[in-house]
Amino acid sequence: MIRELFTKHDYEYKLRSDGTAIITGYHGSASKLVIPAALDKHRVTGIGQAFSGCDSLTSVTIPSGVLSIGYWAFSMCTHLTDVILPEGLTSIGNEAFFNCWSLASVSIPDSVKSIEGRAFSGCASLTDVTVPGSVTKIGPNPFANCTKLKEIKAGAGSEYFAVIDGVLFTGPDRRLVCCPASLDRTEYVIPAGTRLIDDAAFKGCGRLSRVVMPDSIRTIGYEAFGGCGNLRSVSVSAVAPDSDGPGIDDGLSENVPETMRRIGQRAFAECTSLEHIAVPDGIHSIDKMAFKDCGRLRNLPIPEGVTDIGAEAFEDCRSLRSISIPGSVIHIGKDAFYPYGPKSLTAKVMNGSYALDYCKREGIRYACPNREELQEGYYITYYLTSNGLGGYHPVELCLHNDLKGIHRSVTDTRGVFVDFPGIVEGDWRQAYKGKGQVKPWMGFNFRLGKPQNDKGLATFFWQLQPDGRYWTDVDGFGMEADEEIWLRAEIDREGRFLTPFQ
Repeated sequence: MIRELFTKHDYEYKLRSDGTAIITGYHGSASKLVIPAALDKHRVTGIGQAFSGCDSLTSVTIPSGVLSIGYWAFSMCTHLTDVILPEGLTSIGNEAFFNCWSLASVSIPDSVKSIEGRAFSGCASLTDVTVPGSVTKIGPNPFANCTKLKEIKAGAGSEYFAVIDGVLFTGPDRRLVCCPASLDRTEYVIPAGTRLIDDAAFKGCGRLSRVVMPDSIRTIGYEAFGGCGNLRSVSVSAVAPDSDGPGIDDGLSENVPETMRRIGQRAFAECTSLEHIAVPDGIHSIDKMAFKDCGRLRNLPIPEGVTDIGAEAFEDCRSLRSISIPGSVIHIGKDAFYPYGPKSLTAKVMNGSYALDYCKREGIRYACPNREELQEGYYITYYLTSNGLGGYHPVELCLHNDLKGIHRSVTDTRGVFVDFPGIVEGDWRQAYKGKGQVKPWMGFNFRLGKPQNDKGLATFFWQLQPDGRYWTDVDGFGMEADEEIWLRAEIDREGRFLTPFQ
């Protein structure tokens, strides 16, 4: 229990129940400060929000006996270049050295057990740091926005955390804590088994252009990639965890709380170069302003299972043209697509869904999928998109299964086959030689048929046009007959092609 406030010289302090002092205020103007070990014979064991904003400070020596440095203790000491932390110190609090821009190095003693969230956030001159092996608790990225940080080292003996390829992880919760902002790489593959990308984990990583996430990711934290101005692509890869990989505990329970299955607030805000992102399966919420100001993001397929899209989630995404909103979504927040939604966005939604009603209410263009039933509970969905010349072509064919929940895209959002098996050469190609290159991915119509063997699920008959433009006829107005080619291929029950087109 903290008792009444006392004053001694330039210091204010309170007494703990054990009679030791915690410094709560400082009214001096020293540049090089040695904090006293005792005040009025009371041993100093803690530092509260005492030195926040002390612009005069350039160096500080903290006495032995101090066990804790609290929230905002030295925050905004913008001229502080050196700090000596004592042996025996056990905890460094939230934002304790926040925005100490001039702090170029810090030695964290082996006695420290806890480093709280953003403890050294914004220390723009910090180039390297060693986390001692004694640490058993690390809060959300203690080194967020340390723009010159190149290296994090792990002290000996840690069973709680690990540094893998320069990136800090905690093992018990499979959490990626910090990627140093100046790590010398443009691409990064997150290790398989990682569950959580911490708040501000990649914040300020200006060199990154591509990140590959494992399909184990369930949480992307607040500002996780905030301000990564060169980040262009975030994809998901299904890779089995490495059971021998350091820092990733493969014995962790699969039960991730519902409240943690989310893309957090401002997770990708101001990623101004982001063009492509795949949302991992298992995410249930896209939070407020998650993709705000992603000016180059053009399309986004949201996976089944997402239930909530937060307010302003896609605000000022001026290039967003297409978004797939699954039937599982039951809430879309205010101004989620402001202000470009009604102007340029087409939402792919399910008949009878909340998203369909939302689009009608907000004046956003929408398209509902066509559905073709197959055998054994399988079905194909696709969207008919106008070619602007009187014809249509199906885009993003997907295979579904009512029982197993299979959802595989046979084509991408442009109608390009994901697993394209190639073409068997034949007379049809020779017949049209010289009339323009045949582009099988430019087909504008398809039919389904029964498979020719028991291995296949369905037979695709895909229509091609030598000019690669029309599906009705040559001029698009019914005046001239077009020359058409039909190709055939079979798919299996996972949407993979068994035979090439022929």
